[in-house]
Amino acid sequence: MCDEIESLGLSEHALMRNLPPMICDIVRATDIATGLKFASTFSGELIYLPDDPKGTRIGEVVGEENARKIIDLLGGNRNVNVPPFLGNRIMTRLKGIRMLECGASINGVSKELGVSRSTVKTWKRDFVEVVK
Repeated sequence: MCDEIESLGLSEHALMRNLPPMICDIVRATDIATGLKFASTFSGELIYLPDDPKGTRIGEVVGEENARKIIDLLGGNRNVNVPPFLGNRIMTRLKGIRMLECGASINGVSKELGVSRSTVKTWKRDFVEVVK
């Protein structure tokens, strides 16, 4: 999933606008790669955050140093619901945003992705034109 997101070539700003708030906080506390790895690994799960990440799943996934930052952010010794990460709807939107940023027409994006023209117009207004 992370490779697919990186292949879109979106700016960090455009990507952050489409991530759940908890994941954005993790990205700010660590970095974009760590946030995406955490989100894609634990998406939609209830996970336990220990006080010490040494030898734990979160430590294995994002590294102990980044796991400590996430635990400092979210709190240790508790369960946390990780929000669903980039379902099909959001991936379609990200692909559409990238196509628009590369100069594709509203009609072209609509046909390619199988979404309505009004949806593509909204993406252009809210995610492409705002950034420029």
